[in-house]
Amino acid sequence: MRTELVFAVATALFTAILSTSCDQDTSLQPKVTRNQAGTAAGQEWRAPQHYEVLDSAPSEIAGDSIEVLEFFWYGCPHCYALDPLITLWDRHKPGYIRLRRVPLPGSGGRDAHARLFHALEAMNRRDLHVVIFDAIHRRGLPLSEGDAETAFETQLTLLSSFGIPRAPFLRLYFSGRTDAQLTADLELAKRYKVASVPLFVVNGRYVTSVSRAGGQDRVLVLVSELVAMERRRMLLSNQ
Repeated sequence: MRTELVFAVATALFTAILSTSCDQDTSLQPKVTRNQAGTAAGQEWRAPQHYEVLDSAPSEIAGDSIEVLEFFWYGCPHCYALDPLITLWDRHKPGYIRLRRVPLPGSGGRDAHARLFHALEAMNRRDLHVVIFDAIHRRGLPLSEGDAETAFETQLTLLSSFGIPRAPFLRLYFSGRTDAQLTADLELAKRYKVASVPLFVVNGRYVTSVSRAGGQDRVLVLVSELVAMERRRMLLSNQ
């Protein structure tokens, strides 16, 4: 109970930091104070206004854990802005919550970014997640230009300074496993009808986004509440 209380308080504080999203115009959105964030945390969330309830969770989600999917794209400036908040949320969440980041494949460099994400995951270099975001949005390096081979070379030029060796990175980047992961990512995106990012799916049962939550300052508060709803449902179903 104490862990869940600390998590809820931390979420309310963290979500007061940022206020933009990839799927909405927030240029007129007012600044959020800590008091306003508390109000957001205590507001009454309703479906389908704030989130969508799906018919049933996918069968692969089992046990007592609750999975939160975050669909993102490295090229999205609002995913970049939200990422530090998600990292803090992930650090303070209870142990039964599993956060799974899902890169959105597709055209416009998204495939190159998705390959990059999965190759680094396979190398256990999650520390470079923020490095990729910073390179694109602070240094202006797209990391996706040209064909797949050109994008790979551009990415390797950046990553070599962080200790990424060419041969293992090359092998993983173009591996059949990475191809399969991109296919699985695309199937997930189709299942949840991902039209814009960032987008969150809680245990395959609830879908929400920044625009549905009413702002970047509210979305993780809503995700936390959806997790709590799913937790209560699971506990009741096990009685």
